[in-house]
Amino acid sequence: AKALLGQESSIKLDPELAYWYVKLSIAQEEFDVAKKFHDELPKITIKSNMGQKTSFLLGSALLTQHEFDKSKEVFQALLNHSNSAYYNEEANWKLFWIYYLKNDYSNALSQLNILLKRFPRSDMNDRNFYWQARVYQHLGDLENAKKTYSKIIEKNPLSYYFFLSLSQIKEIDDSFDIKRYLTSIDNGKPSKKSKPFSPSLDAFDDSKLKYREHYLKGLRLLEMGFNKEASDEFYYVQRKNGTRKPFLYKL
Repeated sequence: AKALLGQESSIKLDPELAYWYVKLSIAQEEFDVAKKFHDELPKITIKSNMGQKTSFLLGSALLTQHEFDKSKEVFQALLNHSNSAYYNEEANWKLFWIYYLKNDYSNALSQLNILLKRFPRSDMNDRNFYWQARVYQHLGDLENAKKTYSKIIEKNPLSYYFFLSLSQIKEIDDSFDIKRYLTSIDNGKPSKKSKPFSPSLDAFDDSKLKYREHYLKGLRLLEMGFNKEASDEFYYVQRKNGTRKPFLYKL
């Protein structure tokens, strides 16, 4: 299939053909071939919707291979020519992830701040705030880390990042009493008057969930930033279980 595409003289001017050439090169683990071909694409191709999809595909593939510099180059170029809110947000997220995996926490924090400033109402802000808190921990700023985890806990009880935040906040403060804290929450702010928290922590029990391996795979994909792939796994679980359960609220 790749050989047939390569025979097309207009392949670099056809965004869809160019996408499939890069995709097939990645499938054959010819990452340098894919990168060279991508870099030679004309602006009219690279700026198209399919061209942006191609750039994102290549940048993500290079990132999985820990080709950080090459991946960073692709995502930065994508940001320079993309007019898509989705690719702008996700490219910024990938740049953060590159810095994080390189243990460059100062630049990782700066990149996350850019992301949060540009997309203040993003559906993925729980993810973004969680990793902001993780970076604070790496930098030794435990006070800001705890504040950020608390923000997630108050905002979205029983969400995926709610439970991750609980785990991390206990590492910072062993005396943290989650049940007392939850029962004091009133409209997102601590209240002097204690009131029952609903749904209770006991409502979260995925041990009896059918097709649990797909649920766990979805969680891993979500944490890595592969939102569409994660959604596919969650929808599969939801269909098989035939009901909405507290731990599927993230849908």
